[in-house]
Amino acid sequence: MRHTVTGVFSVLMCSAAFAQGTPGFDEAVGLRVTGLSLDGQALVSNCGYNFLCALAPGEGRVVLNGCLPVLSPAQQATIEADAALAARVTELETELASLTAASDAELAATMEQISGFQTALANAQAAIERARQEAEVREVAVLKEGRGQLERIAALEAELDEARYMADLRAIVIDLEVNAVNVARVAEISGVTLAREGLKLAADTYSDGCVLKKEIFASDPIELQGLVQGQWLASLGVRDEVSRLMISNNEPKLCAKEMARYHAALDTALKAGDGPTFDKGRDALQIATSAMEKLDVATEVAFPQVVEPQSDGSLRIKSIPCRRS
Repeated sequence: MRHTVTGVFSVLMCSAAFAQGTPGFDEAVGLRVTGLSLDGQALVSNCGYNFLCALAPGEGRVVLNGCLPVLSPAQQATIEADAALAARVTELETELASLTAASDAELAATMEQISGFQTALANAQAAIERARQEAEVREVAVLKEGRGQLERIAALEAELDEARYMADLRAIVIDLEVNAVNVARVAEISGVTLAREGLKLAADTYSDGCVLKKEIFASDPIELQGLVQGQWLASLGVRDEVSRLMISNNEPKLCAKEMARYHAALDTALKAGDGPTFDKGRDALQIATSAMEKLDVATEVAFPQVVEPQSDGSLRIKSIPCRRS
């Protein structure tokens, strides 16, 4: 609730600032980049309005360098009308101050003048409303163009993601190698504990928290195996990306897309002249294969100690109470 109230208060501050003239860019309330232009400018949302900002390169980042508000015709007309009104009100206040000694006729003429100004103001407001309606029609075209920009941004983000993956490839290879060695070492020692954690997750996912029903694990044993081993690896501190590589290395059906991406990245590194990363990446897969084989053996050894077959063909995990009975 505190964040909601803060957000509403920020919008009210922005609205008040706009009512006094051209909207200003307020860094205190946050910003959101909604579009990029080919000439190096960004469309930024701030205070409920759009700003066109220049981009300046920084050290490891891009910095907004000057932001101009993007106004609709209705908003511009409102600002101009407010400015004219403020100027006229100031002028009339000055005139009224000098009329304290004027005759009733002069005062009546001034009031008539004010009345005429009110009529003109009403006419101006009607014109503003017409401009707003026309702006709504144009906004449809702008939104269509904006969708195209968003599609372009999505494509650029995908390219950026691939670039990040290539930049992190060496770290992924090292993680794969180190964690594979650790898994091979721990699997034989903590097989029962790890198996219980993995099978408990499978039971939570597929059943009532302590029983693996026959129709579940019999229909897709590879998926169940991936779920159990994924929990093992997570409990050993293996990050998700490396865990998927280790599992799909032995079972291509699981996380095949991740493995294909890894191989493609290694091939790209080799073509770019980074032979050591390619060699180390392939060696890491071999180490991971050995580790997962030990993980499979540990599972088979621990299985009878962790689960108890039931008469209906299901498997009950020992020492774990059901969530419901």
